[in-house]
Amino acid sequence: MRTARDTLVHESLLLVRRVALQVARRLPTQVELSDLTQAGCLGLLDAASRYDGARGVRFSTYAELRIRGSILDGLRELDWVPRSVRRRGRELDAASGRLEARLGRSPNETELAAELDIAVSDLGRIEPTVEMVETTDDLVRDPNAIDPHEALARRELFRILVEAIETLTKNERLVMTLYYYEELTMKAVGEVLGVNESRVSQIHKKAVRTLRKRLGGRVSLAGLTGLVRTAELAPQAP
Repeated sequence: MRTARDTLVHESLLLVRRVALQVARRLPTQVELSDLTQAGCLGLLDAASRYDGARGVRFSTYAELRIRGSILDGLRELDWVPRSVRRRGRELDAASGRLEARLGRSPNETELAAELDIAVSDLGRIEPTVEMVETTDDLVRDPNAIDPHEALARRELFRILVEAIETLTKNERLVMTLYYYEELTMKAVGEVLGVNESRVSQIHKKAVRTLRKRLGGRVSLAGLTGLVRTAELAPQAP
């Protein structure tokens, strides 16, 4: 005979798959959907055991939070990132820092590739992978509520970011405005600026690298994106 708990679990299996798919869309392809689903099922079982209908919260609402949390816990335990990728990320940040100190400005891709002793085309393949790792690391970070100390630190980061934005060139500010605030695609931004999509990508990468360096590496790529979306990004007058 099926218990009430069994019924809740059986009726919510599709919810597990839906949440797993939502998380998977933000992850590299090498992360298996089956691993996410398995972790989500553990969260569903836990939710069914803990659920108290007397609290007036729908089970689906409660279960979704537990499922997502269980999936993120599973990702933290699943070390899907090759050590070589993380090493490359550290090398990229270190090289960028050395060049900025030496040149007094953010390096371009040619200078950065030369510092790393690799081809510019290789750098173009490395950067998206490193950015994806940083984004995923931010996704699986413990989503606990921000305490007062963290809130103060975030306000300080925001202040530094606003000051850093002022140091960007006119084109860099315009690209950041159109891409993050107006939410245009890289191609659409290029049409506004009269340049191709590849050039927009270069300007964007340089601006992001500048902002992250100004923040002293204290925020991930995804975290920077969130801050930028709330910062004042109106382009300066010529």
